Amino acid sequence: MKGKILHTHKGVECVQNPQERKTGLFASFFQSKKNKKIIDEDIYRQIKEVMEDLDIARRNYNYAKDRDLIDMYTYKIKASEAHYKHLLNILKNKTI
Repeated sequence: MKGKILHTHKGVECVQNPQERKTGLFASFFQSKKNKKIIDEDIYRQIKEVMEDLDIARRNYNYAKDRDLIDMYTYKIKASEAHYKHLLNILKNKTI
């Protein structure tokens, strides 16, 4: 095994690769342009889905007559808006 042994857990040696220490464990994955494109496309897809869910919830809210349905669509609208804001923040900060 190459690298420094960090500790042993239940008989298994945990080894730190010197290259991982310099770049971080997942740094090479997230630095890849191809993977950034995949992540961006996934976020855009999720944003589109959330916008569709929000539109449906708003339309259903406008036609709901039962108090329980009105409450349900109110919660769906609030949840979709929060999810939308979260996805925009991820896209803005480019973090996952």
